[in-house]
Amino acid sequence: MARPLQLFVVVSSIIAASLCDVCVEAVLGRQFTFPENCSNDGGKLFRCEPHGEVEVAVHQQGVWTPAQGYEDRISTNSSIIFYHAFSNDSGDFVLRCREGVQIKIKVKVLLPFNVTVKEGEKATFPCFYRRNCSKSGTVQCVKNGNQNSTTDEGNKCADAVAYCCRNVTGAKKQDGGDYFCYIQCGGKRFAAVVRLKVNGTSTSPPASKPQQA
Repeated sequence: MARPLQLFVVVSSIIAASLCDVCVEAVLGRQFTFPENCSNDGGKLFRCEPHGEVEVAVHQQGVWTPAQGYEDRISTNSSIIFYHAFSNDSGDFVLRCREGVQIKIKVKVLLPFNVTVKEGEKATFPCFYRRNCSKSGTVQCVKNGNQNSTTDEGNKCADAVAYCCRNVTGAKKQDGGDYFCYIQCGGKRFAAVVRLKVNGTSTSPPASKPQQA
């Protein structure tokens, strides 16, 4: 019988952020899209740098065109789409539309935990966070728009409280993908990503026949 697999997302690997109006969690190496847009031409997206704002993209003729330096990063599209996330894409952005709308967007690039199981095995993804979070905290696990929320049932550790955010029993190929685990507690949201890969069941090689003398 296959042993259940448990993945523990430790505190140091979870990114915490204050609840924001627009917050984008991107997975390292994957495409991501800004959720906000401008209805008219003339909008611009800027990245906030220590030395000032850097232009990222401009809205012209109904599409977003990458600014200089971002030609290989952003597609020409009706939305702002990054081809793939780099770790240094984490940071603050400002979207300014022609009609005077200004939206601050915070991007956080999450490093996924890669997990591989065989078809039919059980995968459990517990998330951990510090004890100073109250019992009223909530956990949400999201994959392809499907959500599963739970509250503390309390597996205790030395310095953390465990929340089980997702169980995959009898894993199938279609269960593979990125699972976002969100913990909301004390005015902050903690986010982590588990990347699940489901391989086909292994078969034992046929026994070799003894050679005749």
